[in-house]
Amino acid sequence: MRQLLAKADGPPPDEPEKPDEPRIIDKIAGDVTFERLAYMIKHNPKGILLSKDELSGLIGSLNKYSGSKGSDEAVLLEGYNLGTIQVHRKHDPRDIFVPNASICINGNTQPEIYKRIMNGSYRESGFMARFLKAYPPRTVKQYPGDGIPDDIKTALMTMVESLDQLQPMESEEGVYEPASIFLTAAAKTAYKQFHHWHNTEAVTLTGDLPAEWSKLEEIPLRLALIFHCVECVTTGQMSERISAETMHNAIQVTEWFKKESLRVYRLFDQETGVESAHQQETQRLIKFIRDKGGRVGVRDTQRGLGFKTADETEKALGRLVKNGAAEWVDIPTKKKGQPARGISLRHPRQLTPAQESSGLAADVSENGGSDDFFTEPEPKKILKREPESEVPEGLGDYLDFLGDKAPF
Repeated sequence: MRQLLAKADGPPPDEPEKPDEPRIIDKIAGDVTFERLAYMIKHNPKGILLSKDELSGLIGSLNKYSGSKGSDEAVLLEGYNLGTIQVHRKHDPRDIFVPNASICINGNTQPEIYKRIMNGSYRESGFMARFLKAYPPRTVKQYPGDGIPDDIKTALMTMVESLDQLQPMESEEGVYEPASIFLTAAAKTAYKQFHHWHNTEAVTLTGDLPAEWSKLEEIPLRLALIFHCVECVTTGQMSERISAETMHNAIQVTEWFKKESLRVYRLFDQETGVESAHQQETQRLIKFIRDKGGRVGVRDTQRGLGFKTADETEKALGRLVKNGAAEWVDIPTKKKGQPARGISLRHPRQLTPAQESSGLAADVSENGGSDDFFTEPEPKKILKREPESEVPEGLGDYLDFLGDKAPF
C-alpha cells in the first residue's frame, strides 16, 4: 500500500476524522463510585436517581475510599440543593466540574440497621434530616392477586416518558439552567400559612427534630413542583404557575411525612432511653389551643386537659411562652373589668376542616415583608372541594383517599 501511495501523483488523501465517542445519558445509578457519579451528572443536566434497595450499603460505604473524611457525604449534601460538585483526580488533569448538580436517593432499610448506620455525625450534619421517611406499621401481608393492571402500567410508562421530554434551559451550548416555575398568589398564601404553623411546631421540639422540621419546611414546594410537572404532561396544558389546589395537595402529603418522621425518631428515643412525655404534652397543648381558635384561658386549659392545679397549668403554658410559640394575653370574661389570664399562639393555625379541605388559607399577616416568589394576581374564584374525613396514616391508603383529587 505504501509503494502504491509513493507512486501516486499528488498528496495522500486526508485521514478520516475520528468520530466522537457516543455518550450514554444515565438516569439511574446503583453501585457506583462518587467520581463516576459526578461524571454521569455532568452528561445528564436533569440529575441522577441513586437507587439502592438496601440503603445501609450506600451509607455504610460513604467516605470509605475518599482521601479526606466527609467528601462523599459532602457530594450528596451538595446534590440535595442543586449545588456544585468538583472532583479532582490525581492521575488525570481533567477535573470534573458540575454546576446545578441534582442527586436524588431512594431505598429501604430495616429499623435496627437504620438506627446503627445513622450515627451522630450523620444526624449532626443534617444528612439524616434530608431524607423523607416512611415507617408504616406492620400489617398482615396480603396476596397480591393479579398485580397491576396493564392499562395502569401503560399509563404510568407514558407519563414517565412524557416527563422525560421536559428539558432544562440551555443558556449556551453545554450550559444548562433549571426552568423557572412560579406560584400563583393563592398558592403562595397557602404555603405561607403552612410555613407559620409549621415553625410554631418547630420551636416546641427537642433533640434532632428541629433540624428535621427545618428541612420539612421546604418539602411542600418540592412536592408541588413534582405534582405540577405531572399535571402538565398528563393534561397536555403547560403552565408556569403552580395552583392553590396543587400546593394544598403537597402540604397534605408533607403533613403525612411529618407524622412518619416522628415515628422514626422515636426509634432513637427508645435507644437512648429518652422519655418524650414532655414533648407529647407540648404537642397536646398546642393542638388543644388550636382547636380553641388559637387563644385559651388557664382555667379552660386546666379543665380541658385535666391538669390538677392552676399553677401546674400555668407552668405548662409558660413553657410555650418561653419557647417563643405563644404569648400571655388577657381573655375577656363576663365579669366587667376582670379579664382572665390566658395564652395565644403567635402563629395559630386558624383553618376550619372545611377550609383546609378546600385549599383555602387563613389570613396571614404580611408584616411588610417582601415577596419571595413572583406571583400573579389573586384569582377571583378558588376551586372548592367537599370536607374530607380523617386522613389515613398509610401512604397507599392516603393516595386512595385523595383519589381523583390527586394531581397524579
